[in-house]
Amino acid sequence: MEREPDVSKNYASALLAAAKKHNVPLDDALSEALALRELVLARPRFKLFLEGPQFRAEDKGNMIRNAFQGNSSDLFMYFMLLLLRRGRLVNLIDILDEFEQLVDQEGGVTEGSVTTAVELSDEEKESMRQKLDAYCEKHFILQFKVDPGIVGGVRVQFGDKLIDATIQSQLTNLRRRLSQARLAS
Repeated sequence: MEREPDVSKNYASALLAAAKKHNVPLDDALSEALALRELVLARPRFKLFLEGPQFRAEDKGNMIRNAFQGNSSDLFMYFMLLLLRRGRLVNLIDILDEFEQLVDQEGGVTEGSVTTAVELSDEEKESMRQKLDAYCEKHFILQFKVDPGIVGGVRVQFGDKLIDATIQSQLTNLRRRLSQARLAS
């Protein structure tokens, strides 16, 4: 079965809503989701069993009940059984990835990237993160990249937002303004 992004988002949202409804702390639910994702990815034969149409749904259901009962919250056991009934176990990893993003959003955590011309020290990276946290009133998890092509300055991207304070972009803007000024005169 083909993976569909909307399906993953919808099931991840449903899992988040179920966790809230049943008062499962989101940190605990996220820990279980990450452990489940790790388990499935680390055991290709287990993943094949879950996704494979050649295996009976009844056998998959029994395995899920045996594996989860007493080892995790009922939330994840019933969620896995729901995915089985709906034929969506093939979307499991994508759903768990989406769920992680939703829990991060719920907690105000935002992933982003910072690109500079030179490598930043650990102190500079932490200072950058703290300034972004304060400026945007969010908690950032940042990935730092080096691109000598930007000459100097910094480019920050998170979600659909881009803060481009690079020398390269300033020179491009200056060039554009100068060419417009020449055309106007």
